[in-house]
Amino acid sequence: MAWQKRLRALLGVVVLLLVAGVGWYVTRQRTETEAPPVSPRTDENADIEISGNEDVRYGASGNVVFRLKYDGGFIYTTQSRVRLVGVTGTLARGNQPVEFRADEAELKLKSGTGMDFAKFDEIRLRGGVVIKSAPGTEALYLETAEALYNDLTGIMTTDKPAKVRRGNMSGSGTGATFDRDRSVVWLLADADVEIAMEGQGPISVTATRAGLAEAEHYMRFEENVRMEREGRVIQTDAALANLTPDNARMTGLELRGNSRITGADGAGGMPNMQADDITITYGAETGLLERAVLMRAARLELPEGEGRDLAAGYIDIGFGGDGTTVVSLDANDAVALNIAAEGDQPAREVRAPRLEARAAAPTGNPARGAVPKGLERARFTGGVDFDETAPARRNREAIEREGRAESLELALDGGFGKITDADFSGNVRFTDRDVRGEAPDAQYGLETKRILLRGGTAVARVVQEDGTVEAKDIDLTLDPRKMTAKGNPVKSTLKPGARKDRKEPRPSILEDDEPVNITSRMLDYNGVADRAVYTGDARLWQGDTVIQAETIVLDDKTGNLEARKNMRGTFIIRDEPEPGAKAGPPPKPTQVNADDMIYDESRREATFRTKARFRGPEGDMTADRIVVFLREDGNTLDRIEAYDDITARLEGGRVATGLRLTYNAKTRRYTMEGKPLVVRRQFPDKAAGGAIRCEKTEGASLTFDRSADTFDVHGANRAMVRAVPIPCGAKLPLP
Repeated sequence: MAWQKRLRALLGVVVLLLVAGVGWYVTRQRTETEAPPVSPRTDENADIEISGNEDVRYGASGNVVFRLKYDGGFIYTTQSRVRLVGVTGTLARGNQPVEFRADEAELKLKSGTGMDFAKFDEIRLRGGVVIKSAPGTEALYLETAEALYNDLTGIMTTDKPAKVRRGNMSGSGTGATFDRDRSVVWLLADADVEIAMEGQGPISVTATRAGLAEAEHYMRFEENVRMEREGRVIQTDAALANLTPDNARMTGLELRGNSRITGADGAGGMPNMQADDITITYGAETGLLERAVLMRAARLELPEGEGRDLAAGYIDIGFGGDGTTVVSLDANDAVALNIAAEGDQPAREVRAPRLEARAAAPTGNPARGAVPKGLERARFTGGVDFDETAPARRNREAIEREGRAESLELALDGGFGKITDADFSGNVRFTDRDVRGEAPDAQYGLETKRILLRGGTAVARVVQEDGTVEAKDIDLTLDPRKMTAKGNPVKSTLKPGARKDRKEPRPSILEDDEPVNITSRMLDYNGVADRAVYTGDARLWQGDTVIQAETIVLDDKTGNLEARKNMRGTFIIRDEPEPGAKAGPPPKPTQVNADDMIYDESRREATFRTKARFRGPEGDMTADRIVVFLREDGNTLDRIEAYDDITARLEGGRVATGLRLTYNAKTRRYTMEGKPLVVRRQFPDKAAGGAIRCEKTEGASLTFDRSADTFDVHGANRAMVRAVPIPCGAKLPLP
């Protein structure tokens, strides 16, 4: 309709008048002396096209808080927006203004401020966007294709690829933010950062996000963080680097979530680390490593050798003044030290609730920089388990050793690469296959395979398959098996039946079904020779059988027994049954004294040497050497032989002296020889009313048959020799 066309035309005129009025108002606000020249229109959609100019916003104190320059622009009145081209400007933040430039900028003006370009809510920069610090301030440089600045929050953001430089940091990523007020820069995705730390070496970092808070002196990296520095690699879910006030170096590095630090040969002095969280501290002045704290599921791969690691719930490592030497190490909550087998050395594992390791004092002049020493002692407490294991080899049995104690202290040589001694304290239990050592304290030499069991005010004990040894101190060598025990006394007990079960002989003069007890001041046992030497007032007993001497030797391979120096003994020896009897007389104690005793199990032969004396049911005799032969059972007498300087007290009041004597238990017959043989007899004479008479017989030999009670003395020609009376006042040489 015609009236509608006329209405549209009228509205168009009104719009044009409004646009013209707005343009006149804007140009009047910019300058009162001269209107800006109008450039040729290049945007058909713009309502007004303007020429270049500068807009400034002042703060409450009159300082410039925002400055905007542009080469030209376009006004879109219906959209309340302005697009400017060839843009440069300044964002003031205290005394450190930030400059920016872009090919163009689009402003979202504040409501109710008209066309004042210095008053806006947002400004979007496009094309060749650069944000940098003003000259004379700390360097900030951010380059991207597009960015949005919010004047209300003071934050500039971009979702485009961006490059950033800030002091000693440079990087790139997809998307970035810049907080004007806090001076914080973030790369929002695909962050790739290079950091040049003064005196600490360059660091390369990749992460999903990376941020630098200049005023607050920290850098933060989030998600899939990977840091590389001087051959070491750090991986974690998130990392926070705390910086010095000048942001020139790190004072600390906080790794949070699935954290790992690895590198070749422990580069940088740190062992490889793994934990949920790791916190590293650097010296603020030196930039050198001072401390590393690992929390939750902590694990160290120790740099002293492959296959050495330490695990715990919490680990705290201190480093010396050189920033590389470990001088302290504390761990708690399920501590486990693992050392893999190497060469002939078995694998080792130590478990305890707590660990404290310390270095020796540094050497050198402190003023010139004392040289720190590595770890010297490592102490595990709270109940310790120590294990050594190794599989069997062609020339070696499998190793299965276990040590248990309240605490354990390891002697170190600068670290865990070489452990020389292990000192156990409190209720020690140490087991090596079939042997167990027990003591209040013990020292184990890992290289010598010796364990020194210290009884202190109590006793040390070694328990083996065949018996037990108790002493004040016991020195036990595990491989080859040897043992030295000292104390007053050393107590040993041989278990009944143990030797028989293992088919190893025990002296037959001892019963196999009863324990054998031995005391002495010292015991020396050689497991290779299977030989035990008890020295110092040694005493062996089993039931009524007793052997005493300065030294007693038991040979477990042969079953031989020796008693040396001042030997005294009581033996239970059975005699042969008399002819016609079903059983022999009950065994009676036999007393033997000599300087030495040697018992040969293979021959069932006991030899008593030097001033030997034998007293038993068979008689009472002394000689330079007496040899007792036993039957297969080791308890039944077969015969007795005596040699040199013999004095024998026989039944019937007879005392014979000679050079050789033999007693046959089966025939119950004595034979004796001498040069001459002398027999003295003292007896009551029935014919003389019971008066005591004495007589002497000299010859070359005698025969005494106990069963027939016959006594014959022969001369050199085997002729019978008769006795001659002698005064009884003469002293008879009785034993």
